Amino acid sequence: MQFLAKYNTLLQQSPLLTKSVTGGFMFFAGDAVVQAMEAQIAKKNQQAHQYDFRRLGIAWLMGNVFMMPLFHYNFTYALPWLVKRLPFDTSTPFRAAVGSVLIDQSVWACYILCHYLMIINVLESGSVQKGVDAIKNNFVKAMITNWQIWPAAQIINFWLIPRHYQVLWVNFVGFFWNIYLSYISHN
Repeated sequence: MQFLAKYNTLLQQSPLLTKSVTGGFMFFAGDAVVQAMEAQIAKKNQQAHQYDFRRLGIAWLMGNVFMMPLFHYNFTYALPWLVKRLPFDTSTPFRAAVGSVLIDQSVWACYILCHYLMIINVLESGSVQKGVDAIKNNFVKAMITNWQIWPAAQIINFWLIPRHYQVLWVNFVGFFWNIYLSYISHN
């Protein structure tokens, strides 16, 4: 409980910084899990494996700099504004959550997945073409997987989680999602 109280204080004092640092840690942790899995597979196949610390740094950078600021501004400002303009009644918390999920899983998820695939590949390879290829090769499969996980996670988020904790919830669910994204980006 003391951790949550401290997190709450940081969230009130510096919401963007707190969400960004948390996101960077979660992206880093997700890639660390994938690299540990890769090490186990290599060991089982009697192959050498070396941890890629640059890749871990890029994962941290993705969460901290390239993703969480977008989530912060989307959940704090853009999404509430858009939901109020939907052509159906969003006056109850559940209806507002449904509207949020519709926007989140149509426009936002497509954008953020392309954003992730492009930037992670450009940062790792220095090649925009690698980013374009990653989108071509992984987008459809990743989007289908996204739709199997995120609508349920986001209905919980937008209906039950207070707005100031919504990015934290996304980071929690996103830890497992980042494992998947890291895996498809590197295998």
